[in-house]
Amino acid sequence: MNVQSTGTVLMVRPANFGFNPETAQSNVFQQPDANPLTDVILREFDAAVTCLRSNGIEVIVWDDSPKPEKPDAIFPNNWLGVHPGKRIVVYPMYASNRRIERDPAILKLIGTRAEYQLIDFTAFENENMIIEGTGSLVFDHLQMKVFACRSTRTNEQLANYIAGKLGYEAIVFDAFDADGVAYYHTNVVLAIGTNFAIVCEEAIEEKQRTQVLLNLSKPERDVIRISKEQVKSFAGNMLELRNDRGELLIVLSETAFLSLNKHQREELEKAGKPVVVSIPTIEQTGGGSIRCMLGEIF
Repeated sequence: MNVQSTGTVLMVRPANFGFNPETAQSNVFQQPDANPLTDVILREFDAAVTCLRSNGIEVIVWDDSPKPEKPDAIFPNNWLGVHPGKRIVVYPMYASNRRIERDPAILKLIGTRAEYQLIDFTAFENENMIIEGTGSLVFDHLQMKVFACRSTRTNEQLANYIAGKLGYEAIVFDAFDADGVAYYHTNVVLAIGTNFAIVCEEAIEEKQRTQVLLNLSKPERDVIRISKEQVKSFAGNMLELRNDRGELLIVLSETAFLSLNKHQREELEKAGKPVVVSIPTIEQTGGGSIRCMLGEIF
């Protein structure tokens, strides 16, 4: 039986977290004037780890190395996917200074847990074909579908190819912010859980909305719609996990939670227990939220 969520995640404790100019051109969530203090970042990171562990989630913390400097190492889900079926997938990355995040020692560590098949798609970087892990691909493991919105970091042809290799059907669409800019990652406009999906319907190209919603829907799943304004607060960037007591948790940031209205919160609470972490400095500087910090390990 397929399951949507895992109870184990990888988190990378950063050594040189900061604003990354190589990714800023396509990520409008990054704030160029952000100049975070290291101790503030580490406090936010460590508090998030503590919060998850106290809620029954197994968190594997990897300490990033100081050299070479990797400003976005805190977001491991873009290069690494540990997917159902005991498969480790290494994904092609857009920014050259993010490609150095790929650490064989992390793969070796995960490999001690089980006998995984390693699938490496990084050669597609030579063809400028990019898929940034579960940033680009939002998986519906229950229905064996994967959703991807086109951008410079999400290549349609490669999305279809990877989906096929993993045994999934790809649903590719376009999604734009209020300025008409394509969202850089799918997981800022869409999250899928066992009994819910949260989606920014108004951001999806009008002719494609019906197809996306039909593919998201299943009898037990409530579709919760958010606005483009809420997307700015990372309301789409959440992740369902299943703790050691079998409870479904929905992990999201305080920024995202506060942006939701009463009805949206009530609908979310029907699907699982919201677990709220406060990471505002990480969000503003890196342009990603808690979902991007969590590398699922199935």
